Amino acid sequence: MFHGNKILDGYPTKVFASPSKRTYVTVATMNRYTRIGFVLATAAALIGASQPLHGTDIGGRELFGIRIGGVFGSNALENAYGKGTEIELHFIEGLGSWFGLSVAVSSHNFGDSKDRDKNIECTQWNRNVEMQIYSATVAFFGIRSLGEKFSISGEAGFGLYTITTIIHAGMLEGHLTDNQFGMYCGAGVLYKLTQSLSLNMQGKYHYILSGGDMMHCYTGEKRAQLYQIVFGIMIFTG
Repeated sequence: MFHGNKILDGYPTKVFASPSKRTYVTVATMNRYTRIGFVLATAAALIGASQPLHGTDIGGRELFGIRIGGVFGSNALENAYGKGTEIELHFIEGLGSWFGLSVAVSSHNFGDSKDRDKNIECTQWNRNVEMQIYSATVAFFGIRSLGEKFSISGEAGFGLYTITTIIHAGMLEGHLTDNQFGMYCGAGVLYKLTQSLSLNMQGKYHYILSGGDMMHCYTGEKRAQLYQIVFGIMIFTG
């Protein structure tokens, strides 16, 4: 039976009760399971990639790709800005038969704030406030074939995150920028179309060590977390 709302650990919580026990379901718990899922998926992909190969060899090859999709953050960030859009360019240098070095540049666009009161509190202006996060990451990358068409990949590394707040004032714009370091992990699936072209689906979890002043003002969180789901193509050269 539903018994109303509570605030547990700073998160809105729905409370359910039964004759034998009371169960608390919080957004914090769901976010924790999501993070664990990303880490386990990355670990499984990297371990799988280190096993004997079945047709994929990236040693001495270069891989280029572009991906688009969506991005979302913690519950507090989603309440302030909602879900966002994503575009990513990435390059992989094959160092061995199944592993290499991955470099990616991404734009995580959250759009305008949904909370006008926060706009006034955080910027002192009653204006639309847009948030964009740009990331440049470097990671260890592994890949393994699962037959003729499918492959799995995993990667883990660190990066620089530029959190940009854009204040719109008619024809003018004001920009506030915070540069922060962070780390990430991800796992993906590739479907081979030709020897040099594959379709690619990727999921990544980003942990930014500090969300900066503006992020903290809007969310009350000291650190930022992003969940990225993207689709695109990957080109194999060499």
